[in-house]
Amino acid sequence: MPLSPPARRRLARFRGNRRGWWSLWLFMVLLCASLGAELLANDKPLLLKADGQYHFPAFKRYTEQQLGGVLPFQPDYRSDYVRQLIQSKGGWMPFPPIPSAPTRPTTTWAGQRPARPAR
Repeated sequence: MPLSPPARRRLARFRGNRRGWWSLWLFMVLLCASLGAELLANDKPLLLKADGQYHFPAFKRYTEQQLGGVLPFQPDYRSDYVRQLIQSKGGWMPFPPIPSAPTRPTTTWAGQRPARPAR
């Protein structure tokens, strides 16, 4: 689509502003990276192989029964039980680099309460 002469002048003036032009490209790169944030920070494996079949838990919900377990709920893939279940079937599951989930607590106190404030 051809640009009108005033639009061309505005674009040329904007491209002449180096800081603005590089900021636009930096913003675009960060925007594209944020679209793939689910692949970088998640508590579900990106790919799962069990019984010779490939599953994609990061994109689709599977129940523990579908993976050979007993419960009809979505499994906690980081638990030892589910890991052993998958490995017993000759499977494997690579996790994202940042283990995170909206429902997972960020800190655990391991039965300890926080200390009282100091005077």
